[in-house]
Amino acid sequence: MSRPARLVLLLAACVAASVPAALPAAEQGKATADRKAVTIGSIHPRPTKHFKIMQPLADYLARRLRGSGIERGRVVVAANVQAMADYLKREVVDLYLDSPFPTLLAAERAGSRPVLRRWKGGSPEYHTVFLVRRDSPIRALRDLRGKMMAFEDPGSTSAYFLPKAYLLKQGFTLEEKQHATDYVGPNSIGYVFAVAQSNLLLWMVREKVEIVAVSNQNWERNEHLRRELRIVGRTWAVPRHVVSVGAHVPGPVAARLREVLVGMDEEPEGRRVLEQLERTDRFDEFPQDPAAGLKGLKDLMQYVRRELGAL
Repeated sequence: MSRPARLVLLLAACVAASVPAALPAAEQGKATADRKAVTIGSIHPRPTKHFKIMQPLADYLARRLRGSGIERGRVVVAANVQAMADYLKREVVDLYLDSPFPTLLAAERAGSRPVLRRWKGGSPEYHTVFLVRRDSPIRALRDLRGKMMAFEDPGSTSAYFLPKAYLLKQGFTLEEKQHATDYVGPNSIGYVFAVAQSNLLLWMVREKVEIVAVSNQNWERNEHLRRELRIVGRTWAVPRHVVSVGAHVPGPVAARLREVLVGMDEEPEGRRVLEQLERTDRFDEFPQDPAAGLKGLKDLMQYVRRELGAL
């Protein structure tokens, strides 16, 4: 089979792989604090669909916190980090789940406290890998100047914030372009957004871009990808997802929330709820203090603060 044909098959394979207590979308901006509810907050562009994913966890936590005066579980889905920070400051959201960069930004703005890691895909951490075609002359990240690369999602930690911050910290200059065919100067790296992983692969097939950035887990679980592309660089590992509690949540309640979440994978009902929660494996404590565990990410935030501010 010819190489172009194999790449087309690769593209096709990757494309193929890819409730009452909740507040209606129209009422999200009017959400108020509810002392008798445990309220989970999340950020998602499709709130109605996300409610169905998050509500079983809210209900589960409410049942386990009856002794703390909690009567119901509630879900609030925000459009962006600024809205989530506002919910946290107004004590509307008690528990916030997100990837690390938005988590840290919300903590800065609202005083929320990262407390746990969320495991997915068998790991609590992931990193970004930089990929090129196997026949590419690019051998290492030092060869990227003057080249065009593609990020998948402007709101993603592993597919944008982390790889961009990593490259900037290494001393590269990055320039956002409107089109993959735009001119890239010899001393900078041009980049565009593919929006979907299928576009990343299509652009690689058509040689519109010369390098793409994806999470190591996307790379590891796709045999076709590994067959046709190769790695020329990696970022540091970061937590996949972080659980934060609002600054207003009393210490005993926060401790009970942590205890319940950490124990979910040890009992049948908890495991069922985890499976519904986008196939979450479990929650666990940071190996060290959360602040220490996230310090490296906080240091990287300076490189993408403007982009994070647009979330």
